[in-house]
Amino acid sequence: MGGTANRSRTPEDWGLLKTEVRVEQNRGGGGRFGTVHAPWSRPVTEQLAARLSPVTVPRHCPPSLQEGDAVGDVDHHRELPRTFTWSDVDGRNYLSPVRNQHIPVYCGSCFVHSATSALIDRWNIKNVDHVGPFKQLSVQNVLACGDAGTCAEGGEDYLVYEFASKYGIPEESCNLYQAKDEECSDMTQCYTCWPDKCFALEDYDRLVVKDYGRASGYHAMKKEIFRRGPISCGVAATEGLDQYTGGIYEEYHEDKDEVQINHDVSVVGWGRDEDSGEEFWIVRNSWGTPWGEDGFFRLLTSRSKNGEGDHYNLHIEDDCVWAVPGDWVPAKDIFTPEL
Repeated sequence: MGGTANRSRTPEDWGLLKTEVRVEQNRGGGGRFGTVHAPWSRPVTEQLAARLSPVTVPRHCPPSLQEGDAVGDVDHHRELPRTFTWSDVDGRNYLSPVRNQHIPVYCGSCFVHSATSALIDRWNIKNVDHVGPFKQLSVQNVLACGDAGTCAEGGEDYLVYEFASKYGIPEESCNLYQAKDEECSDMTQCYTCWPDKCFALEDYDRLVVKDYGRASGYHAMKKEIFRRGPISCGVAATEGLDQYTGGIYEEYHEDKDEVQINHDVSVVGWGRDEDSGEEFWIVRNSWGTPWGEDGFFRLLTSRSKNGEGDHYNLHIEDDCVWAVPGDWVPAKDIFTPEL
């Protein structure tokens, strides 16, 4: 994701923040995930920053869901489940696998990973009768051609959906993730190789987004997730979160603006701790399965801590976007971005 350059944080900033970090270790064993001394994603290039409004709601997004709004045909007063996750709906897991944005080399591409993972989850949900393995979308294609950001500078999940609404995104096997910035070309759209050469393909499909918008805030997030699937959200990836190994994470900041959003993740549901009664979001990260709880983490909702949970949850409810997947369309039928 991204926004403006002043939303990025450095390891030096971590040492200046007055924080109280507490992780309730609800599972044993395991070491800490090594700290990567670089911002996760949020800085953006001047070119991208010029396309975005100042960091105020609704920012660069058109008017859509905000706190307290109803989601489509879902009754605003409808009672939602006490717990819910798309990883277990009547015993079925609709989620695509956890990915790792940092291999084969470090890349600040979380904005593409969170957006595309949530999008293909939603395709899985819509196509419950699909026979065969779940699909994955090409992060590398978006990095090369999406004009949504870069490995080096970060970017915006919302611009990923804007790109997909115009041109679609091919399946992962069209252009495997390489964790690097590339120029857009026929080869970075979709290609394959024979023993003597590699060449671009023309006969392949792209998943097109038919609608996209914002669903920030506790109520809007829950309704959107329950109705249509996971969403992409910004979060402040602090040093404490980097070191997370399990449990319900909380990091207190009396002044919430001490930390800023610098990373994107996908929120897939919510739960409640049986002992404390505290409510939490269930979040999929893009740092691989060795990190956290098999690549996931749990973060307090704003309703926790007697309604003060937004001081503990690293802005997870402040900046979320969604997209509705349409059809897989032949690339030949789509106007290819200018190369």
